[in-house]
Order: sequence, then structure tokens, then C-alpha cells
Amino acid sequence: MSFDNRIRFYWQVRIIGRAGLRWQRWKAQKNATSAAHRQSQYLAPPLDITPKTKELIAHHYLEGRWANLARKVAWVTSGAPVEMLKALDFYVLYPENHGALCGTARAVVDISSEAESSGYSRDICSYARTDIGTLLSGKTPVGRLPRPDLLLACTNICQTVLFWYRILAHHFQVPLVVIDTPFVYSKAERHTIEYVEKQLEEAIPVLKKIAGKSLSPKRLKKVMEMIKRATQLWAEVIGKTAHQPSPISVFDQFIHMAPIVEMRGDPFTIDFYATMLDEVDRRIANGIGAVLHEKKRLLWDNLPVWPRLRSLAEKLGEHGLALVASTYTNAWGDLGPLMNPDKDLWDPGSALRGRPR
Repeated sequence: MSFDNRIRFYWQVRIIGRAGLRWQRWKAQKNATSAAHRQSQYLAPPLDITPKTKELIAHHYLEGRWANLARKVAWVTSGAPVEMLKALDFYVLYPENHGALCGTARAVVDISSEAESSGYSRDICSYARTDIGTLLSGKTPVGRLPRPDLLLACTNICQTVLFWYRILAHHFQVPLVVIDTPFVYSKAERHTIEYVEKQLEEAIPVLKKIAGKSLSPKRLKKVMEMIKRATQLWAEVIGKTAHQPSPISVFDQFIHMAPIVEMRGDPFTIDFYATMLDEVDRRIANGIGAVLHEKKRLLWDNLPVWPRLRSLAEKLGEHGLALVASTYTNAWGDLGPLMNPDKDLWDPGSALRGRPR
């Protein structure tokens, strides 16, 4: 990657792009406080941090458009162990999140039809169909996705990703690293933990070779500390729904979960959720509920219906129904206590050694 390309990346993303996105956020914040801002009969106004969420997402995909000029790129599944990738300075893209963004933008039908026209069944996961459709057509609401240098798929979310990422590997002709995780019915047995650890050990030389650099234990520990802290803050935020009335709903969680999914390991993610937590606490102190007249509290299981978030929130709010918990958003907060940034790493080889038993 040449010096000129790095300068282009820096100029387009860090100077022009960042300034433009901050200007858009300022305008959005100004409009949100104006009399013309649309209010709901049944729901509290959007969180003040909402324009910042949009800015972070936009900046992430803007960086992706230019990432191939300056960094190695990895496409990963949402549950993949990204700590090593972040420590090696990969730009990390989550195709599932791109699929969700396409859903929010109501672009899925158009894009996924490109995959269906090429023979992919409508029975396949819509995230997969959407991203395969983007590969085949180039259509995406974010302008352009970066070409991956590496694919990392972890089966801890579903088995579809295994076949999905094989298609990606064939299309891009790049290495695919698979981390297979056994199903855990009650607790993880030692042999299953060792099975996953061994795969992580074997992945390290591949990641280092593509990155063209060594994996610094100090840098890895720092990344893990940031991810652990961000995860803890997210868990605190969604845990506030135990308060009655709930200061935020699951719909708020769906909107603001993007940083914890695709920006883990970045310092600004910690700042973002610390700010969000403060705002949620202020809502509690002021007696503000996400549903203005909360009567019943519900659990949402599985994925969001991305194109219908607002209409669903309004319909439930009309009846005083508050969605206060979600298996989907909780997945990004419940593993924080299990993370151990102090676990030893032996970099100049192909294995993690000196592991505590």
C-alpha cells in the first residue's frame, strides 16, 4: 500500500468525510430540537444520541469505501473473535450488519432479487441473499463495500454462515478461516473449549501473514480491554429496562446496537455507550418512559424486522406495550464477564501458549 494511497485515504475519510458527517450530525441535532420535529402520541422522543449513532455508522462505511487503499480488510460474521483482527489493524466489515442496513433502507427486495435471479433460493437467509446480491450487482445503499483480503466465519451464530462464506471465498479467491463452535446445552466442557482454542491457535499464522505484521500481546490486551469495557457498558444500558417505566425499548436497542457489533475494539465505542448510559439514567431520573403509558412489558425473540421498526413501535406503544428485553441485543452484553484481557499470548509461533488451566 503506497504512501500516496494512504494520503488519499486519510484525506477522504479523516478530513473531508469526518467534517461532513459532523456537519450532518449538527444539523440533525438542531432539527431534533425544533418545533417541526415529529412527535409521537405514544412514544418518547428519540434519544439525543441518535444523530451520533448515525454518524458512527456512516463513518464506518465511508472508511470501508476507501479501506483497500490503506489497510487490510476482513469480512467477518457477527459472533467472530475479532480481537486479533483489531490488534492487527484490519478494517473489519460485518456482512450481516450490511444486510440489516439494507433492510432499514428498504433496499433488500431489490438487491436480494439479484441473487434470486442467479439461482439462490428465497428460502436462504435474507442477510445472505442481500450480500450475495450486492456482490453480483454492486448495489448497496453505502456506495461501495471494500474487497476482503480475508474471511473469518464463526459458527456460533448459525450454520448458514459456513456455506455463505464459502461462496464469498470462491467469489473473491481469498483465504477463509472457520472457527467451529460446538453447541453448548448447559456449560462448556473442557474438551469443547480446547477444540475452539486449537482453532484460534491455528488461525493466528494466517492472520499475521495477511496482515504482514506480528501480533503484539500488548496491543491485543489493549483491544480486549476496550472490547470488554464497551460490552460492559452496553450490558448496563440494556439492563436499565428493568426500571419501570422502561427508559428505552428494544427498538432503541436495535437502533443503537451497531457500534457494539461492528465497532468493538475502537475507543470511541466506549465513549459512545458511556454517553448513552448517562442519557438513559437522566430519563430514569426524570420519569421518562420509552412508551408514554406503559401497561405491559414484553420480550422480543430473534431478529428485528428492520424495515418496520417505527411502525411496530408505534403500534405496540398505542396499546401501552413496552418491549423491554431481546435475546438478540442481549447477546452483545452477556459475555463481557467471561472476557479475560490478561490471558497470555505467545506471538512468535503459531500457538497460544502458557494458558492458565
